[in-house]
Amino acid sequence: MRKVIFLAGAAGSGLTTLAAALAASGFETAHPSSPHGPNERITAGAVPAIGAFNRALLALAGHRPDRIPLTLDFASLAPASLTEWAGDALLPGARAALAADIPLTRGHTDSAGGGGIVCQDAGFAFTLPLWLRVAQEAGLSCTVVIVHRSAVALTGALQRQWHGAGHGEGQGADEREGQDFAAATSRIMDTWLSLLAAAPAGTPVVSYEAFTADPAGTLASLGLESRAVEEGTGARGPTAPDLGFIRSARPLPPLPRPLLPAPLRAFDQRLAEAHGTAPEGGPVDPAQVAAETRRRASEKSFAGHTLLLGAKDLLAAAPLFAPPAEAPLPETALREAARIAAPLPIAAPAALAAAPPLAPSPLGAPATLRTPAPRPVIVHCHIFKNAGSSVDVVLKEHFGARWVTHEFPTRNGLSNADLTHAYLRAHTGLDVLSTHTGDWWLGHDGNGLTVLPIIFLRHPLLRIRSAYSFEKKQAADTLGARLAKANDFPGYVKARLDRPNDLAFRDFQAHRLAAYEARLTADLYSTAMRALDRAPFIGLVEDFAGSAARLDALIAPHFPGFKAYSARANTTDSSDATPGEKLARIREELGEEVHDELSAANRVDFALHDAAMARWPAAAPPPAHRAAAQ
Repeated sequence: MRKVIFLAGAAGSGLTTLAAALAASGFETAHPSSPHGPNERITAGAVPAIGAFNRALLALAGHRPDRIPLTLDFASLAPASLTEWAGDALLPGARAALAADIPLTRGHTDSAGGGGIVCQDAGFAFTLPLWLRVAQEAGLSCTVVIVHRSAVALTGALQRQWHGAGHGEGQGADEREGQDFAAATSRIMDTWLSLLAAAPAGTPVVSYEAFTADPAGTLASLGLESRAVEEGTGARGPTAPDLGFIRSARPLPPLPRPLLPAPLRAFDQRLAEAHGTAPEGGPVDPAQVAAETRRRASEKSFAGHTLLLGAKDLLAAAPLFAPPAEAPLPETALREAARIAAPLPIAAPAALAAAPPLAPSPLGAPATLRTPAPRPVIVHCHIFKNAGSSVDVVLKEHFGARWVTHEFPTRNGLSNADLTHAYLRAHTGLDVLSTHTGDWWLGHDGNGLTVLPIIFLRHPLLRIRSAYSFEKKQAADTLGARLAKANDFPGYVKARLDRPNDLAFRDFQAHRLAAYEARLTADLYSTAMRALDRAPFIGLVEDFAGSAARLDALIAPHFPGFKAYSARANTTDSSDATPGEKLARIREELGEEVHDELSAANRVDFALHDAAMARWPAAAPPPAHRAAAQ
């Protein structure tokens, strides 16, 4: 049975150096068609298809240079493992990625005399169970090697890796400034915890500092000594490999170890002490790993560093995770994965750039892959009866099949922006997502994704009156339609307000906009107002033409040729009455008591709409509007 050796560790641990040493010792490396040349050792063991898959999956899970979120199940809010949550939905794409990188699936023979195929990717620290399963299903015997490096050295490496000089143009300011000490040490601890929890019992450990001081001795201690073939005989001989390219690790900076977080110090010491061994119980007591994982989960939950996982069917339908059987992980998917997740501090995108294309394509210079422009996507937060259908007419006309609509599960008071984020990451063939139920959070922008959120506001009473007219006529069996058909307008409003958990008539617009600013909202007014300040675009139904001009300014720089215009679709009031006249009519129709109750339930929406009208004065209504809104 062929063997695959997975080298796993934090980014910057020296995975490529160890892979190069094994390659020099006669072991086979994944993707053997990589070009031979002076930079061969730099990418030894690289797995471009698997690495791209890992980066796309971790980007979907919200991994960022400055934090790794705690993943929670959207339905239960309980901690959920990313790979366990995804389950079988990931298998088709993972199998295709393995087939693209591992020689066995291409009919290669074992030129290394049974030594095994070396694969290395920093993403394995978080996705190892998936790849062990897929490799074993493919008939491969699996060995995992944990590669450790001093926490102080890793912290410095992360800070250097994300300094602005290494990233090029087009990245956000926070991504150019690099990680601070706390963010770097937090990422290292998260990486070690994930890897230690997933590694099989008896997994050997290599500490980078000890390995570089004695590479041959380290390989021998692990049973990975030279498998070099004696020239001209075809038999394995005693020829020592040339490991002269390996340089001893640089001395660590004079940083007092007590400044490192105590758990990190403890794990660092135990991993270093396990160098060259394969402890059956693991280098760190599994009970301690579990306890520290729970402690960090509590910290992240308290700080709001969480990400909600929704329906996994989005993975099964996504081209990055389920490539066509006739073209396993086509290069377009590889390029898309690199474009989506390039800023993540996981497997260097240079490995993908250095690998030969799986099919002819105009990829261009490798630097393009290392510093790609973020992918722009428009998210239309379609608020019911806020001219959303008219907006979609404009967007669909320009984007055609790259405009899609999708709805998401909701929970009152809890933003589902994480589900929208995952959908965008997984579905790379869209330019526009229109959704009545999906929220957006501005904190999800970045990491290779530039989201242009569109949301339109409207006077809350005009919106509610339009909703009543629409639901009274529509041929549907929804709660709103049933209530509208059974009641006049005041009765309809009263019936909706009598339902305490019905947010549709209680500051509904403020709740949708507040999700831009915060995924949990304790004070709706302040959160919605901050979102109004930060949002790149707020449209006003009362001034659709003026809003369309501002929409042009937002979208055209990212999608040249886009032109918004004033459209009317799914309208329920074609009268020429002014907003003020309509509001006066609504007040009379509702009666003072219901009108006052409805106004009180929407006081934040009133304030939000007033603030938006003041900001874009071209939309200012006549004086009658102001009087009627009091």
